[in-house]
Amino acid sequence: MLDVDHFRTLNERLGAQAGDRILADLGQLLQRELRSPDFVARYGGDEFALVLPETDARGARNFVQRLGAAVAKHSFPDMGGERPSFSAGIVSFPHPEALRPEDLFALADSALARAKASSDDRIAIAPSPVA
Repeated sequence: MLDVDHFRTLNERLGAQAGDRILADLGQLLQRELRSPDFVARYGGDEFALVLPETDARGARNFVQRLGAAVAKHSFPDMGGERPSFSAGIVSFPHPEALRPEDLFALADSALARAKASSDDRIAIAPSPVA
């Protein structure tokens, strides 16, 4: 799960149409960075859900970092030289707490909340319980 940081503030400052263009640009960047078996969808207002088959947590973290580098190079005309930032919550499958597909979303959402609270690279991985 990816969430655009402070998107509401961006929308209020730049307007809803500019916010839509920023999200569209991010969606295009995501599409360019994905491999052919990967899938991305807008999930909620400013969130994107990604499915990266055959990718472990480390590979997903690398993907998010690669996306961050692509965002840093991309021009967002509505932002006057600024770039949007984002946070990411990662869960890999199989996961012992994911018995149903919706469990994956709950785990990713929980990791995303931890990432948003972090001051580091804003990427968090759903931990596996210790046996």
